[in-house]
Amino acid sequence: MQHKATKKIAELAQKQLNIEIATIEALPASASPRKYYRLLTKDNQSYIGVHGNDQLENKTFIELANWFRSKELNVPEVFVKNDEFYIQEDLGNESLYGLVQKHWLNSKEQTEFPSILLEKYQSVIKELIQWQTKGTEHFDFELCKPVQAFDAKALHWDFNYFKYYFAKLCGIPFDESALQTDFDKLCAFLMKADRKYFMHRDFQSRNILFKAEKPYFIDFQSGRRGPLYYDLASLLYQSSVQLPEATREALFNFYLEESAKEMPVETHAVEFFYGFVGARLLQVLGAYGFRGLLEKKPYFLKSIPNALHNINYLFNSGKIPLHLPALQSLFQNLNNSGWAEQFRFELPENELTVSIHSFSYKKKGFPFDLSGNGGGFMFDCRAIHNPGRYDAYKQLTGRDKGVIDFLEEEGEILHFFENAKAMVDASIQKYMKRNFQHLQVGFGCTGGQHRSVYCAEKLFDYLNNKYPIRLRLSHDEQNIFETN
Repeated sequence: MQHKATKKIAELAQKQLNIEIATIEALPASASPRKYYRLLTKDNQSYIGVHGNDQLENKTFIELANWFRSKELNVPEVFVKNDEFYIQEDLGNESLYGLVQKHWLNSKEQTEFPSILLEKYQSVIKELIQWQTKGTEHFDFELCKPVQAFDAKALHWDFNYFKYYFAKLCGIPFDESALQTDFDKLCAFLMKADRKYFMHRDFQSRNILFKAEKPYFIDFQSGRRGPLYYDLASLLYQSSVQLPEATREALFNFYLEESAKEMPVETHAVEFFYGFVGARLLQVLGAYGFRGLLEKKPYFLKSIPNALHNINYLFNSGKIPLHLPALQSLFQNLNNSGWAEQFRFELPENELTVSIHSFSYKKKGFPFDLSGNGGGFMFDCRAIHNPGRYDAYKQLTGRDKGVIDFLEEEGEILHFFENAKAMVDASIQKYMKRNFQHLQVGFGCTGGQHRSVYCAEKLFDYLNNKYPIRLRLSHDEQNIFETN
């Protein structure tokens, strides 16, 4: 399919732009189903080719891009198009997120947010204000398809996205009726904000590129009429960036000062801003649940702890200007359970990490692979005599002496474990020789409580005593996570 797409893009370039493409390079995939390609001509001219099956989405992006360019705002120029393909200006590879990675996230000795990044964020905010003023003036919101406005219906879509794809999937009980009451209260408050401006909808650092030191915005095809503060909330509370709170406040104040030069500052601006921060974080958690918990994509899973940190901070600091007890209770219970800790995962350079899981086949199922390797060994312990059948052991786990004695006295689990250990041993020795970075091992049983927990603990102790490697132990059903 990729070869077919690149061939059609090259034909489009030749027929409508009268240029011959020398090379076509597929760009890294994102959450979007659209495919991006860098096109290079023989004289080193560069373009971006886009393939999107959603023709309405393509049409919306192109029409919005043309509008913003007519207002002299920084968006890529679209040169040619047909139903599924279009060719646009190449803005290069320097994204705001890439700069944050270079100067902040990857800098282990960094104590203060770098001034070079602060200046970049300020330039982005200035351009955002131009979008919200110059870009909105005489704008026809009928161009925004399929949704023209960020209204109560759209907000409740986001709340339900969070409820069904995150809250229900994380396994923490909550009062659904009380949660709906909180949603209604938050929605009613946010709908009081002025909503006559163009809203990008996914205004985060990956969708901001720098060309000739100027910020350009991309991926605005989901844009619609909406409030001033949603996009700013998306930018400053992006989970994968984790701006320091003092920096967030400074940039918010900078926004208020700069926007006051173009339009009156809205009454209750601060309250609305933090209200939209909360709404945005709920939407983001819904996306992380869908892409991570359901589709099991590692990047989205790893972002869950930071998003939860952000929303817990909002509640604990009192910045959300409403009493939302059901939401606050849900996040407090999540925080107390330690559930999100399983998603904190970093591979150290040049060091093998072995992740060991116990899990239930019938409850949460196979463990998440956060390394991106796609999984590893999964050993089925269900053929072993189950201590969970007996009242004496039902409240215990495979870490308790009574269960350990029960399993070892019968002996079959020892034979099972020796076979599993031999397979893992052989792989670890090969992985270490070849400088591989991650191996995942899972032990599953019916409830993820007795047999699987016993085996995971035993393997953790064995490997910890034998190899100079990093180990992560996760008992998925008990929300217990340990490292060596």
